[in-house]
Parts: sequence; structure tokens; C-alpha cells
Amino acid sequence: MTFAHRLNLLFIVFMLLGCVIQFLIFDRNFLEHTNFMMLEISRQTAKSNSEQIEKRFTAICSILDRISADEKIMDDKDILDEIKRVTPDIDTLMFLDEKGEITAISGEQGIVTAADLQKTKYLEETKQRKEYISNVHTTESGQRVIYISVPIIRNGDVVGAVVGVMKLSGERMNAFFAGSVSNVEQYTVILDANGEAVCGSERGQMEARNKLVDSLRGESGSKMTRDAAGEKRFTGYSKIGRTGWIILVNTPVADIIKNRDLVVYEMIMLFILENIIFITIAMYIIKRYTKSMNQLLEAFNSLKKGNYKKLKESDYKEEFRKIVEIYNAVLKKITVERSTLSKEANIDELTGAYNRRAFDKVLQIIDGEVQEKATKEVGFLLLDLDHFKEHNDSQGHLFGDKILHDAVAIMKETVGERNVFRFGGDEFAIIKRNIKEGELLEAAENIRLKIKERISGCTISIGASLLPIDTQAVHDLLPMADRALYISKLHRNMVTIYHEMLGEDDEI
Repeated sequence: MTFAHRLNLLFIVFMLLGCVIQFLIFDRNFLEHTNFMMLEISRQTAKSNSEQIEKRFTAICSILDRISADEKIMDDKDILDEIKRVTPDIDTLMFLDEKGEITAISGEQGIVTAADLQKTKYLEETKQRKEYISNVHTTESGQRVIYISVPIIRNGDVVGAVVGVMKLSGERMNAFFAGSVSNVEQYTVILDANGEAVCGSERGQMEARNKLVDSLRGESGSKMTRDAAGEKRFTGYSKIGRTGWIILVNTPVADIIKNRDLVVYEMIMLFILENIIFITIAMYIIKRYTKSMNQLLEAFNSLKKGNYKKLKESDYKEEFRKIVEIYNAVLKKITVERSTLSKEANIDELTGAYNRRAFDKVLQIIDGEVQEKATKEVGFLLLDLDHFKEHNDSQGHLFGDKILHDAVAIMKETVGERNVFRFGGDEFAIIKRNIKEGELLEAAENIRLKIKERISGCTISIGASLLPIDTQAVHDLLPMADRALYISKLHRNMVTIYHEMLGEDDEI
């Protein structure tokens, strides 16, 4: 598997992993925020309903207080009936004496009896001059009712009570708890202090005492609970202060999960679509670059094997055309130099420098480059060893050969091995493309100083010429350098450049 394919696979894996992480984070955050929101909504709904019921009880108690304060009402049946008629929340309105005996009654008869009243704490609360709202009671007639009573006080003494009886059924009950009965998303249950259901049901069935009540803390709050079937729900609760009752507002989790699943499905589809788009783009980009890269690698491998083949720029994408252009330029240069500088035909065996034949070919190539303006500056050095013949004659040819070899080594070290040529005997040439006058003279001086220092008893004279300062024609460089060398040989161990020796040459 190539690097590009591994990169492609790695990119796909990271994309999928990123989507999974995004999905998990979204799912967790969605649930956390939804749970918090639904619990808070349930709590606020329960608290609002609690306040509403508290206001209704306060209003009823206020009416009963006014009735208890008016002595005429107890003795006038018509007035009592009229008050009952305009108080729809009360099914039965009655007066009781300090012993609990009914002295006057209005409304439905037979709902409650004195015996039913004896089962409540109204008498105890009345004696303590307190209002009283009972828990749910089932009367002897089978009615589920609650009692609301206020004390009757005359001359500072409690002489009885006014009691309102409310049946827990029918349209009146629904009206009393309007706004707190369940809708499609939420259902409300009202429990008295004993856990008996005052109002509301759980999906069609009345909810009796629930273990949940024992775990509730504070006047209001919310928590996750389960119904009788074990299904999760959000439960908000609020207590009705004067009664000890509690309101439970339940929202099934299933409804929220259904909405969450819908959002999750949409997110999954979005992630899938996003992945398909990004993976397609990634594969296209990688394929686009991989194909061109493979072609270039194949071309360079062929070049390494000696198979020189020019590439067509039109076969490559725009991003790779500059590389193809450079490749073709290098190929052209290699081809030219390979065909013109073959070691068997163009290398001097004694010194390892290129020979005169190689020099002539290179000079021809450089001339073409100058004509095409590919090369703008050409520096030329013609070098001749001083006192070489004396050393060669006096110390032998082997010693002379060593001098030649060492001199060439110094030249290669200074200007590069591909720029040094041996014309014959102790005469050498150096040609350099794109070199300034200062650089050319510096190289010549370095060669002169190194030979004087390293080769005992031997120095070198150098003539230099430069295109375009001395001439515009490449083939004029050699004769110009030869004239400059002539001046250097007169003095020995010096460097002379053509345009600086013209006056001196004329004098000679």
C-alpha cells in the first residue's frame, strides 16, 4: 500500500471517528439539556398549579369567613341557599354547633352526615380558631369528598363552624382544578397529605399512595421517576402549604426520546452526507496528486536506470508542470553532457581533467546557450605552470606527473572538477558559466596561491577573459586569455585579465 493510499485511509478513519465523537457529544448534551429543561418545566408547572389551587382555597375560606361572621345567615334559609347558589365550588354548605351537630344546611342533602364529620379534625382545628381543609374522605354514602371549615366566633368564644363540602367528581371538580389536569404531553396528579389521589390519573388509572412522596424534599422540585409500568418520566412537584397536599406533574420520557430520536436520525443522515462529500473530495484530491506523483517517480526511476525520456507537460496537472519543466531541463542537460563528456573519449588519463576535445565540445554548447540567452556571463582562465620543464628534466617524469596531478587537484578543489581541462603538457583551461569578474579573479588568485604553497618550487601563470566584458563571442575568450597569459608568463606567478592588460600589451 502506497503512502497516498495509507493517507487516504487514515483521512477516512479520522473523518468517521470525528463524526462518531460529534454524535456522542451531541447525544449526551442533547439529553442533558433536554432533561434539565423538562425537569424545570415540570417543576414550574407544578408550582404554578399549586399557587392556583392555593388561591382557590383562600377564596373559598374567605367566603366561609364572611358567612360565619353574619348571624342572620344561619337563621335565614333563603339567604343560605342564595349564598350556596353563587358559590359553585361548594356542593353542600352547613352550620355546626360546638358539639358538631348540624344546625343548618344548604345544597345537596345526604352527601355527608354528622358521623362523617366526626371522622375529620375540623372540630379540633375549629376549637383552635383555625381554618381547616381536610384530606380526601369517603362518606357513608360512598362519596369521595373534602371538607373546608372555618370557626364561628361570638363574643370571643368559638360556638361552632361553617363547613363547605366538595365532591371529588363531576364538572365542578374539573373546573376547580382547571389548568392542572393533564394534556397530551403532561398529566397532573394531586395527592392529599395521606397520599390519596384528590384529582388526576395516570394514563386512565387513579394513582394511589406512591413511594415517590416519601423521597420528595423541599416545597417544590423535580426528579426522574418511573410509573407503575416502569416507564421513565420527568416529575415536577410542589406542595400546597396550608393543606399538606402535593401536586405531581409528570411528563413521559418516551415522548422526549421520540423527538430526540427524530433529531438523531436527522443528524446521522447529515453526518453520512457530510462524510460522503468529504471522502469523495479527499479521494479525488489524493487520486489527482497520486497519479501525477507516480508518473514522476516512474520517470525519475527510468532516469536512474539510464532510460532518458522527455515528459509532456500537457499530460500533467498544472501543479506538477513546473516539476516536469525542471525534469526536462535536467534531462536535456544530462543528455547533452553525457553525449559530449564521455569519460573514455574526453578525460585526460594522467590528471583526471577533461581533455581538449571535451573542451571544444563544451565551448560549443556554451556558445549555443549564449546565443539563446540562457547563459549571460562566461569566465575563462588559461593556466601554465612555471618552471615545470626544469623540474621534469631534473627530477624525472614521475615527479613531473605528480606536479601535474597535484595542480589539477587544486584547480578542481577551487572551481569544481567539471570545469577543468588539460590542453596538453603543463597548460590548462578553466571555463565557468554565470560568474562575475570578481569571482573569476578570486578563483584564479586562490589557485595561484595554493600551487605556490603546496607544490614546492613551482608556481603558475594565469590569463583571464570574461564575457561580456572582454567580448560578446564565446570563441574569442581563448585567444584573449592566451594574450593575457603571455603577460603573466613574462613576470611569472601572476594573474592577468584581458581588458586590464591592453595598455601593457601595447607597450610590449
